[in-house]
Amino acid sequence: VISTLPRMTDARALAAMELIDSLILATYVSQLRRQFSTLIHTGLHLTIDYGLSPSSCLTILAYATIDVWPDDITEAYQLGRLAVELVDRLDASHLRCRIEVSFLGHLAPWKLQYSTVKRSFKGMFELGLAMGDKTFALSGVRAGGSLGFFLSKQLSQFEKNIMERINLHKRHSNDLNVTTLDLWVQFVRHLRGKPTDPHSISGSTLDEDSPI
Repeated sequence: VISTLPRMTDARALAAMELIDSLILATYVSQLRRQFSTLIHTGLHLTIDYGLSPSSCLTILAYATIDVWPDDITEAYQLGRLAVELVDRLDASHLRCRIEVSFLGHLAPWKLQYSTVKRSFKGMFELGLAMGDKTFALSGVRAGGSLGFFLSKQLSQFEKNIMERINLHKRHSNDLNVTTLDLWVQFVRHLRGKPTDPHSISGSTLDEDSPI
């Protein structure tokens, strides 16, 4: 039904959708679950009532990931694919990196082979930087690197690849993703029997003053 909706033309609805678009990431990262859910459902209702806008891509993808996925992975994947396809149809190229990285990171691994998903991440970093979307560009680097744990033939090679990604994130001052990657490094070192301290986690961003 959503795919057959017309383009949104109402000026107030378009403005509301753009506002929702600008708030979704902040509420998600801040773990404001109630506000995040309210934004998703408001955007979805606006889309159904007034039609599709570029911001509908993000609303549909967020709805699929948060609300649909826990009960129906196949339906969530299909809605995610629709969000990706609507990027071109709705002239939403400025959202391409955000939509594709989120889809590949949250939904695609449940239906596609990890190697296929990892290949799809290639180019997302350059695309994100070109679109001025550094946050999601770096998220793609982090998510693609994490899949390497399941695909690397040697844990030592995976650790080396993750360290390279950590250095990339440090150059771009992205501490949130560095923390996630630091945890991967520590996990692999435990598996290899080479942790700095077998009873604690350590890393460049893992100290008493840094939230995990």
